[in-house]
Amino acid sequence: MTKLRLLVLAAAAALSVASLAAKYSYRPLASVQPKPRGSGCLYDVLFQRPAPGTYTEIGLFEVANAVNNAIRTEQQVRDLLGKDVCEKGADGVYVEKDPQGNVFRATALLYAQQPIRRAPDAARCEAAGRYALTVQSRLGNCSPTVAVTAVTVVLSPGAPGAAPSVTELSVAPYGPLSNGYVSSWDPTGCQISVKGSQSSTVLAPFEAAFSLLLKPALGDASGEGSLTFSGGQREGQPAISACAETFQLRGQFSR
Repeated sequence: MTKLRLLVLAAAAALSVASLAAKYSYRPLASVQPKPRGSGCLYDVLFQRPAPGTYTEIGLFEVANAVNNAIRTEQQVRDLLGKDVCEKGADGVYVEKDPQGNVFRATALLYAQQPIRRAPDAARCEAAGRYALTVQSRLGNCSPTVAVTAVTVVLSPGAPGAAPSVTELSVAPYGPLSNGYVSSWDPTGCQISVKGSQSSTVLAPFEAAFSLLLKPALGDASGEGSLTFSGGQREGQPAISACAETFQLRGQFSR
């Protein structure tokens, strides 16, 4: 193979890779644009629109997602737009997604009053989303009848810099829980603790308390949890002893 042909093939491969990358354009919305803020500036990526009157829309990033390289997460938004967000003088961007969960628009915002921004590590922590986790290993004395096998958690974004909230919590084999809540949040380490419980006094008197520590990452998640079961008995069935266990979780995390 000649050297010229190798160069042509290399150029074609580079063009092919480039065609898979997401692209975007920018359109100013304000007649007077702010001064550039400098490379590497700190800014917010918001998936909820701020309160009216707290910002001015200065521009619009239109994102054209590639088939095999869609933009979905906060970090992907930063990787794609980061340099231009700072150059346009924006304090943050409000991101919108299509029904498939792909980012298609990001509005550049200038805040009316300068907020106390999150630390850089906190700004990159994406705890809000859907966790579908299964138990990989356990340690304890709970019988298979009551031992946790899977966990599903859906967290909604909080206000900028605030912890997410629980909108869905389901623990197999117990089913959906109505009292799940965020007990603590560590945005710097990108970990979030969720707690909930379930009780019954009819067919099977028991109290079960669950504690989960979720660790989201791009595309997957891990975590750990614990179960404390008070013991109970279904009618006509052998009694189930009180028990406790800890378990390791792994599965999918999506926004």
